[in-house]
Amino acid sequence: MERPGQNVLVRLYGGIPVHRGEYDRRLVEKLISVLNSGYPLLIAPEGGRTHTIGMRRGNPGAAHLVDQANVQVVPVGIQGTTDDFLKKALHWERPTIEMHIGVPITLPPLEGRGKARRMARQQKR
Repeated sequence: MERPGQNVLVRLYGGIPVHRGEYDRRLVEKLISVLNSGYPLLIAPEGGRTHTIGMRRGNPGAAHLVDQANVQVVPVGIQGTTDDFLKKALHWERPTIEMHIGVPITLPPLEGRGKARRMARQQKR
């Protein structure tokens, strides 16, 4: 977590902080355990929110977790988060946010191991 206080906020809401770009085997095992327990796990596969409109390519970590846990994914798109919430809140404004929930999907099975499997998971379908 790069922003001061953000780590505390994530923990207060029951979140599991992730340090982007680092591999932590215990963290991966914990996330897979949460997925296998039946509890929902919110993941931003793009690595966080953006201030530009549109989707960004997802990072391979989310697909790896879904692949290892063998669970379905419910795609969710959130619109309206490009606004500066703090700035608006200080002016007593509330930006409009829309949430679009898709149908659950299952990732297609893949063959192979290691790098070949990771590369196959990143291919556009």
